[in-house]
Parts: sequence; C-alpha cells; structure tokens
Amino acid sequence: MRRLIEHYLPVGVLSAESVRERAPMTPFPAPNRLHIWWARRPLVASRAAVLASLVTDDFSHDAFLRALGINGDPREARKRVEQAKKEKKILKDPYGYKRAFTHNLDEKDKAFIKENLQTQGIEDISDLTLLDPTAGGGAIPFEAMRLGCNVIANDLNPVASLIERATLDYPRQFGKHGVEAYEKLAKEFLERLEKKLTPYFPKLAPNTQDTAYLYARTIQCPYCGGITPLSPVWSLNKEKGIKVKPNTKTLRCDYVIVDKKDEQRPTIARGDALCVFPECGRVIKGDEIKRQAQSGAMGEEMYAVVYRERIETRKKDGSRGKERVKKCYRIATEQDRDFSKVLAALEEKHLEWE
Repeated sequence: MRRLIEHYLPVGVLSAESVRERAPMTPFPAPNRLHIWWARRPLVASRAAVLASLVTDDFSHDAFLRALGINGDPREARKRVEQAKKEKKILKDPYGYKRAFTHNLDEKDKAFIKENLQTQGIEDISDLTLLDPTAGGGAIPFEAMRLGCNVIANDLNPVASLIERATLDYPRQFGKHGVEAYEKLAKEFLERLEKKLTPYFPKLAPNTQDTAYLYARTIQCPYCGGITPLSPVWSLNKEKGIKVKPNTKTLRCDYVIVDKKDEQRPTIARGDALCVFPECGRVIKGDEIKRQAQSGAMGEEMYAVVYRERIETRKKDGSRGKERVKKCYRIATEQDRDFSKVLAALEEKHLEWE
C-alpha cells in the first residue's frame, strides 16, 4: 500500500508557506518562543510529512492541503507581495487566508482522514503512535499530536528533552490552568528579578528597559598606539548606524549614532584591521591581531545600548489606548560601562556556587 508522501508532496507550496510562517514582524509559532533551538522545523512542513506518511496515495490533494491550513497558493501570493514592494504599494491580504500553522483540524478534515485510515483497517488516528527518537525542538511530535496521534518523543540533549516536555506534555496535562500558573509565576519572577538587578543596572529614564549591550573587540595599533575597535559592520537597523570618532588626545574612540549613509566603514575585513586614526590609517595584519589576542592584550568596549521604551497611546476619544513598545538605541555611558558592582556581587557568589 503506497503512501501519499511516496509520490506527492507539494514542496514549492510548503516552502513558501514555511517562509511565511517565520516572516519577521509577525508572531512566530508558540513553540518557538519557549526556548531557542538550533534546528526548529516549520510546523506546516512537519504536519505535511506526518500526514502524508499516514494516508494512502489516493488521498485527495485538496483535502490534504486543506488539513495543512493552506487554502490558496502562497507562491503566487509571494510574487504579488514582491511586485507590490517594487511599486511601493501595500497589500492588505495578499494570501487570502491565515498562516497555515494556525489552522486546527475541523470536523471535515478529521472525517477525510478517518475515512482514509479505515480503508487501511485503522479505526481512528488515535490508534496510531508516532515515535521520534531525535525530536529536537519537538515540531514533528507536536504536529502529530495536533493531528490526533499518540506520540513518543525523546532527544539525547537534556535541553531538547525539557523543551519537548514543555511543548508536548505540559499543555496536555494542565491546559489553561498551566497558562494561568505560568503567568502568575512569570509576573512574580520578573518583580523579584527587577528588584535584584536595579542596583546593578539602573534605569537612565522612566518607562525604559535596557535589553542588550553592543560591544566591539579592540586592539592597539602597532604603528600609532591608538585603540581601534573591530567590527565588520556598524549598522544598528535599516536607518541608523554607528560612527567611530577617534580622539587623538586619549588615543581612544568615542561613538555617535548617525544616519545609515554616514555609518562607519568596516574596521576589520578578511582577517585584517584598519586603524581608525586619520593620521595613521594603516592596515593591521591578521597575524598582529592574533598575537594581541593570544597574549591577552586584546580588549573590548561597549559602544551602544539597545533598550525598549514603553509609549502610551491615546484613542480618538482621549482615553488611554494600548501601550506601544519601541526599540531604541543610545550611546553607552561611563555608567553603563561601570561593572564594578556586578563583579563584586559575582565574587561574593563564587564560593556559594562552587
């Protein structure tokens, strides 16, 4: 008995929908938010692989795509999006249906699948068990569960195993009660965390929260003695970047945020660096960079801070609207670079941790 996957799998459609699943500026699938994993499979492709392995080759192609949540041609939709970009137009709904991974099987889907399985002598999909011994982030067993299969999943990596337990076991065991317990615990955790960390990472402005510190490795130019920061790219986002300002008096560099077109050119490329001090400007060979790194002379310097700012919005009637979070950048200050309190706290903890 031939399976559908042996002669039909719409790879082009699945590829286009998989890209759409992970499109920037749209909510990712919930499992992806639990923990970073290196090889997360697209949910729509995982469901397709499982379902196409269960049903026979005479299963309706339309019913198959419908069960995946694909109710159109994402390839053609993508072409329309690209064309609209060229024409600088905005398409409200180029695909005409929600992203496929958000689709849960309805009664019609279940009836089609059940009818096919019964021709194979299988009464119901719940009589089948999927085994995935190298489940990783858990996309394949997750989609098998959504189809109605029993699942056995595992991974040698204990982190992956824990991710799978949180992805597969906890929602099934606790349902909405698990969500409520998690939200309560998360709130308490964040309150405790903020209370403990505020003395070490003070807020420079209300309604802001630092989220990342941007560093560059530094080396001393062997010709002029100036400290040169190393980075192959100085972009912050599509509009802004960093400009390096050498200070000939201190032989160190200051930094400013500038428009993209004015950002600093790469200070390291193909293993060689370029001294940023204008009166020098010589190439620093890769061997010299390696020598400084191996001898412990290579330094590091924080040049910018990424932070989030909470912005209140107002409705037309003047009432308070939904709070908006904006991603911002600022140049690092001496206060940002002062980690003396952090280092002292870590030193106190070392004996306890050991």
